[in-house]
Amino acid sequence: MNNKERLSRLIAQYQKNMEFYRNAREFNEQDCRDEFISPLLESFGWDVHNEKGTSPQYKEVVVEKFSNSGDRPDYTLTLNGVSKIFVEAKKPAVNIKEEQEPAIQARRYG
Repeated sequence: MNNKERLSRLIAQYQKNMEFYRNAREFNEQDCRDEFISPLLESFGWDVHNEKGTSPQYKEVVVEKFSNSGDRPDYTLTLNGVSKIFVEAKKPAVNIKEEQEPAIQARRYG
């Protein structure tokens, strides 16, 4: 399956089950990361799981393990070991258009 097909599959999966994802308490941030965000980044060509075996300090994607500390981004996308893009994951039940905390949290990383 090519990257465009993977992306289309992710979109279709989310659309098909959107009400569940938005309303289910048991579909948490880690579930969202596993089912959607990591595969999305992979479909854009990012080596999320370091399958290339890159040295740790030069990994393309640094994935923060699940924590409630809020002091590190969920994903840091890098170029030659230099942080370039931060990705903050939220479960679909979080309305990022209305809630301020997700934006404040993401801004802290920049």
